[in-house]
Amino acid sequence: WFIDNEQYKYWNATEYAYYINLYAAEVRTVNQDAKFVANWGGNPSAWDDLLLAAGSNISVMDVHSYWSRAGLGWGTTSWDTYLLGTADVIKGQWGMTYGDYVKQFKDKATAKGLPDMEVGLLEWGLSPSLGEAEPPSRFQAAFIIADIFMQMLDSTLDHACYWPFRVPVGSKNSHRAMVDDSNEPTVIRLFFQFFRNLKKYKVVESSIDATYTDVIAAISNSGSKMVVYILQKNDTCLDISLSDAAGFLPATANAVAYAAPEGNTMSDTAQWSQPDTAIGGSGTVTFTVPAWSLTRVVLEKATGCPEPTPPPTPPPTTPPTTPPTTPLTTYPTTHPTTPPPTTPPKTPPPTTPPTTPPTMPPTMPPTMLPTTPPTMPPKTLPTTPPTTPPTTHPTTHLTTPPPPPTPPLTPPPSPDSKTEKTKKPH
Repeated sequence: WFIDNEQYKYWNATEYAYYINLYAAEVRTVNQDAKFVANWGGNPSAWDDLLLAAGSNISVMDVHSYWSRAGLGWGTTSWDTYLLGTADVIKGQWGMTYGDYVKQFKDKATAKGLPDMEVGLLEWGLSPSLGEAEPPSRFQAAFIIADIFMQMLDSTLDHACYWPFRVPVGSKNSHRAMVDDSNEPTVIRLFFQFFRNLKKYKVVESSIDATYTDVIAAISNSGSKMVVYILQKNDTCLDISLSDAAGFLPATANAVAYAAPEGNTMSDTAQWSQPDTAIGGSGTVTFTVPAWSLTRVVLEKATGCPEPTPPPTPPPTTPPTTPPTTPLTTYPTTHPTTPPPTTPPKTPPPTTPPTTPPTMPPTMPPTMLPTTPPTMPPKTLPTTPPTTPPTTHPTTHLTTPPPPPTPPLTPPPSPDSKTEKTKKPH
């Protein structure tokens, strides 16, 4: 249960705590297991009074966080303010990293006897660009978001919800949205999709010996795969030599990168590429990441791979691949996997006409034809031309139908239109 939204604009901590306790008591009369989300301002100094007065009824503390450089205030987001020293290690509006911010709150809750309290950033993203602030391009906005998100993944944050999904058509702040005015995905959505497989992994400790470069690594639950994300935050390419002190020896390494097209961060798109990788004898992986890029490298051991390697995210403009046409000689997929018997087809009988002329010459008047053959009951008369038995010549496996069987010496009446008219109904 979410108890109000941004009410700190109107109430102090004591007033808000009163309503949290009031609603919690009423709801638990019908659901004793109900959990409650409280939403309070981002200033850590404001948490103490709320935790003391209503902490026992709060399961999740939600804080709203829209990035702007500390000290510049709301509405000042721009690419220039991102580059003013914060690009090395990005910090939120509180002047600390997102991981440190979450840790500080959890330490406060634990000190007050609330060690299980969770933390959520249920509204987070970029603050708008107001006044004279030059809004970032869609690539620049996505790049800042990726920087923040990698910090979140490498922290003890429990919940997060990006905002906004979209903005009004023609808005100056369209860079903040996950879809554009035509509801097409923006680079922000593309970058989020780049991280989608991490839900099956657990983050492990990682570091990189380079400035203006961030890294995060995670290993699969089976221990057979490792994924590494590298954010290159300057205008030069960077040669990477990736090693793992824990003894993870990869057999394969596949890299995919999204970068500013031709190094131009003012673009509203991202350029997709697959950097070459090489694995040394000691398991060291080397590759090069582009300037202003987000790169993902998937490492896989030679054995013990129960889950498939996540495919690289294709660029938005890549057309779908048309599956190849199945050759005519290939057995249809609806047939059993065992191929049909290889017994050669029967040799058709010679086409030499029989020595005894047929008893029913084509010129015989219709009235002279017997309506019912004496040796064949009417119920066995075929109403359509006989078909080849499927066990002898399956028509789905041949390019031409088998030859029709040779008529017997004394054939039944020919199924022509005149005979059909005189045939008695069964």
